[in-house]
Amino acid sequence: MPNPRLAVALLVLTVAGAAAAPGAGQEAGGAISIEKGGHAFVTASGKIAAVISHDPALYLELDREYGVVVAKIKDAPDVYTLVPLDDQSALGVIPGGARHLATDAELAKTPGFSHKGERPDVIGGSAVTWREWAYTNHFFGDTTAKITLPSGERLAVYLQVTANSPKRREALEASAASLRIAGPEDVPIATSPGP
Repeated sequence: MPNPRLAVALLVLTVAGAAAAPGAGQEAGGAISIEKGGHAFVTASGKIAAVISHDPALYLELDREYGVVVAKIKDAPDVYTLVPLDDQSALGVIPGGARHLATDAELAKTPGFSHKGERPDVIGGSAVTWREWAYTNHFFGDTTAKITLPSGERLAVYLQVTANSPKRREALEASAASLRIAGPEDVPIATSPGP
């Protein structure tokens, strides 16, 4: 099956392309750098978690160990990517990103598109709707959650799941419910080396 990292690479390129689009006020060809974007670890209670090194840092409990990298894109939001060692799924996280990166009509025109549905959920205490679709052997979901900051303001966080099975998509969408601002208690017991 194709590697979900490719789908996340497309997510990065889509964000970079939107930042460099004619009329967006930026020059085309904005710089992209890839670096470590956080860490996965085992909590004191034995859960697998990740802290995304955004400001403020974001905390997420996961179904398995994931490595965290960030694509820093000139004039665009950072794109954090969580990928497990088996490469069977990936989670794209864009703090400050509050929109779908493709319309329903654009999704339907993609070769291999098979269906689209919606599913209600709660992330960080806020009601959201997951938009779910599939292409051939990949299963996707995306939504935007609003996480409450210590100041009381709300941070929009765009999430995109890519998986090689419906079960893995469901597991990542379920993990997203734990998304919150990281606190001082979110200290790693053991850190994962990442992918």
